[in-house]
Amino acid sequence: MEAITTSIPINPPQIRQIENAQIQHSRAYKQAKKNLFIEAFRQTGSTSAAAKAVKISREVVYLWKNTDEDFARAFKNADTDVTDLLEQVAIERAVCKSDGLLMFLLRARRPEKYRESRQCNAVDEAEWSNKRYQNAAELLEKLEKFDIAPVSQMTSTNEKYGQQ
Repeated sequence: MEAITTSIPINPPQIRQIENAQIQHSRAYKQAKKNLFIEAFRQTGSTSAAAKAVKISREVVYLWKNTDEDFARAFKNADTDVTDLLEQVAIERAVCKSDGLLMFLLRARRPEKYRESRQCNAVDEAEWSNKRYQNAAELLEKLEKFDIAPVSQMTSTNEKYGQQ
């Protein structure tokens, strides 16, 4: 018995056309995933949460950032948008509710003006020390005018009444 073979003749241009359609579909699918991820990231501000929302791994996101310049640019823009939003919310809360948060934001934006501690150089330290001694001398003069002895010259109550 002879096998009946029916073959549909497909010429090479048709094969290429089918392969190109599959590739185009795959590219469109990937691009759609990338766009969905960027939107999810804008909403959540979290790479992990956005990746989970569009059912991809974080590793895929990092691969896209490293291999696709357009995606990397879109991700950076979305990250800037998220940071701007966070900053806006922080400013609103700082102004309305939190002096600590307000100082934190001011220090971040103008550290030269609002930093926590001032760095002193030797000249500043010497100047401060001279002022301190000058103020102490002025205080001693005022105490003498009122006939009040400095603490170092005062006798304790115990010494005054002979108790030890």
